[in-house]
Amino acid sequence: MNENKIRSPLEEAMSHKHEEQKQIAFQMFKEGGHSVDEVAEAMGTTSLYEVDVLLEKYNDRRISQGKPPAVLGKDGKILQSNTMPTPVSVGSFGGDDPASVNVMLNDDDRTLIDRISLQALTIAIADCDDGIRAAQIWRKTLAFIDTWLTSMLPEIRKVPNIVQPWAQIAAAIALAKVDADE
Repeated sequence: MNENKIRSPLEEAMSHKHEEQKQIAFQMFKEGGHSVDEVAEAMGTTSLYEVDVLLEKYNDRRISQGKPPAVLGKDGKILQSNTMPTPVSVGSFGGDDPASVNVMLNDDDRTLIDRISLQALTIAIADCDDGIRAAQIWRKTLAFIDTWLTSMLPEIRKVPNIVQPWAQIAAAIALAKVDADE
């Protein structure tokens, strides 16, 4: 395809209109108190996914500027948060080191960690020789997986789309820790 394609006046106008709609959405996010449906209507779309993607981009900008993100309220309205995501203390389980790891976990981070944790637990349990051993260690293994992934969150954020490698590493580390504890 030719990247230097000359755009028709209609394409140019549509592109300008889309940028204008994104700016309107960003302003609505900033003001808060608007529902996702209202933002979608202002953007001229019925796709809540598109609104969600724009909200993520808006929040990425806010967080990079040291400002709290906009959050979705229980009533479906977008609200301005007064605080940054709070640090969550994740304790170490079953080891000699009782130290905890403080990281910033928002809903997206928690979802990402959970997705990788589930995959890692599946790998770890599949590596067990028998069902009895798997039944005995799965909780401890999951705790180690979750703790390790949470501590690695800054690195995972850099490449969030490679779930399988992170899961394989987490499973191997967790099984090694479980074996060392037994």
